Amino acid sequence: MTAFNNTNFAVSAMFAGAPPGVTPFRIATGIDTVLGDVSVGANLLSKDGWSLKLSYDGHYGARVRDSGFQLKASIRF
Repeated sequence: MTAFNNTNFAVSAMFAGAPPGVTPFRIATGIDTVLGDVSVGANLLSKDGWSLKLSYDGHYGARVRDSGFQLKASIRF
């Protein structure tokens, strides 16, 4: 589980090269205050010196879905 105390993010920006007098614009967004975190993975090892790792990490909330996968192969030499 991940918990945040401030979930509102705002940025003020301008376009490069904008003519004088153009005011900056503001972008604001928010995320969930609590996320459920999930991680699962497997490692395959051989006697010949190679290995394979597969893993998944996910973060889930009412509005947020964040997923990541990893595949790693290695050979000893």
